[in-house]
Formats: sequence, C-alpha cells, structure tokens
Amino acid sequence: MNGVSVIVCCYNSADRIEETLTFLQSQKIGAHISWEVIVVNNGSHDNTREIVCKQWIGKQGHPPIHLFDEHKAGLIYARIKGIEEAIYDLVVFCDDDNHLDENYIASSYALMHQKADVAIAGGLIKPKLPFYPGKWIEANYGALAIGAVAPQSGYVAWVFGAGMVVRKSIFNELKSKGIVLMLTGRLGAKQTSGDDAELCQFARFLGHKIYYSQELVLHHNISAHRLTRWNFIKTNYKNVYMVVYFYLLDKLIASKEMKPSTHYFDFLLTRLGYVVYFLPRVFLGKNNFYSFMMFFQNIQLLVWTFLRRKRFMETYENIRTNLYHGKG
Repeated sequence: MNGVSVIVCCYNSADRIEETLTFLQSQKIGAHISWEVIVVNNGSHDNTREIVCKQWIGKQGHPPIHLFDEHKAGLIYARIKGIEEAIYDLVVFCDDDNHLDENYIASSYALMHQKADVAIAGGLIKPKLPFYPGKWIEANYGALAIGAVAPQSGYVAWVFGAGMVVRKSIFNELKSKGIVLMLTGRLGAKQTSGDDAELCQFARFLGHKIYYSQELVLHHNISAHRLTRWNFIKTNYKNVYMVVYFYLLDKLIASKEMKPSTHYFDFLLTRLGYVVYFLPRVFLGKNNFYSFMMFFQNIQLLVWTFLRRKRFMETYENIRTNLYHGKG
C-alpha cells in the first residue's frame, strides 16, 4: 500500500520515547501521504510499554500509533517485526533517540517517489548532546552515527541506520534469494551495530542503489554516559568481529573466486599498516584520541585474527554461502 510506516524500536526507552514520539507527531505532512508509527518493544525491563500504551495508543491525533512486542533480543529482530506489521510500502527506521525534523517523512516520501532506482535512502544526522565533552568528540562522531556520509546529496555506498528509508519490497527480495541478515545490531544495552551497513551491502549486491539526501535531517539525542573516552574504549571500538565481517562481505561481493587464505593474509597486512600509520599520530596528531582508538582497534584486530584464524575462515564460508548458496 502506498504510504510510510515509521518503525521505532525500543529497549528500556522510558526516559526518551515520549520526546521521540512527540517529534513524530509534529511532522508536517500533506493529506496525500498516508502514514503510521509502529513502536516495537524489544524486551524492555522498564515501563516503556506502559508509557506508550497510556499516553499514545488510542489517542486522538495523526498518525495512528501501534505497539507490538518482539522478545528476541536484537535491533534487527525488532525491525523485522515492525516490517512484518507495517502496512505501507516505505519504512523509516526511527531509533528511540532520533528526533526527526518536521519535514523528514514528507521529504522521504517525495525522494523515494522521484527516484525509482533507489532502494535505501538516508540523511544528515546532527548531534544533540546533554553537554559538550570536548573537541575530541567531533572526530569520533561517526562512531555515534552522527554526521554526513557524503559532502552533498547523491548516490553512495551506505547510509546510517538512524532515519534510514527503505522500500519494504527489498526484504521480500532478500527472502526470495535466500539471503539472511547475519548481524543483530544493538543487542539489549550493548551498543553493537552494523546491521544498517549490512542491509546497504545486500541491497547493492542485488543491484539496487543507495542515496544520501541533505534534505533528510534528524538530531541524534545522545545519552550522557556515552560521551566519555572510557565508554568509547569499551563499546564503540570493541566489536572487532564486525570489521572482519564487513571486510569479507565487501571482498566476496566483489568476487567469490579469491581463496580465503589470501584474504586472511591481506587482512593482517592491512591492519598492520594501520597500526604503523596511527601510532605516531597518537602522540603527534591533532585528533590524537581518534588516532588512539584506531590504533587500539587495529591492535585488537591483529590479535583476534591471529588467534582465530579458524573463525575467520568459517566467516568467509558463511558469507559466501549466504550470497551464492554454493554456486560457482
């Protein structure tokens, strides 16, 4: 059905869900656009569900808001639940800490109808911080899903999952091809990620295009506990497996012929090169904390890859099977 379904996935969101939904209800949308908001409660232990039910469900206003539960932990499972319940052909992923500008939904609808070749679109994400932790944070905005993925509007390789606009048909196409989304995204309180980039990669593998638009603007409302250097060290650069996964996914999309052992040694050499590149910049560079994070991450990657060669090879085979199902 022609319209937009906004999917808001929640985990312990009692302190932020009201503001997010208020921004959605403030959208400026013409009567020609049908839309709805779907809230998916992903195993919250606080009173998120009660707040949504008491203050939003069944109330007068536009758009209609529906609430569903998904007990399997993982952002991707909550999003899939929302997609299954969505009645419209376009979906917008609005995280529980995303504040969409008032024209976001209308602009998304117009963009996707103007560009029939685009399967996924995204926009500019601006920071909304409870305090400014210092200049060091700006070079690390990307780890918080903040910023622009391109200097101007146009076709790109990927967009952030926050505010991502997706044609619902892409999920049916992936299912018909037997391609499974392998990353869970945020898992409970763990700030893991990657599911958004994976979806973009799969869409491109199927021949679709990704578009970045500066007209799509949202503010990412970052919690105070995430704005410390220690939190960055613990979370944003600790998920080394995701880097391995995307390295192999990118290589296998380009070609399924190269041997996994070749990828293994190339990956080790690439990481070693990054270690050598970033180490002096930890002490001499302007963005020394960012350089430290990159140095630290690549040291982790070297150790992980050296100690887990078997898992590296298994990941290669799993991705190859997922994409090609043993063909070729």
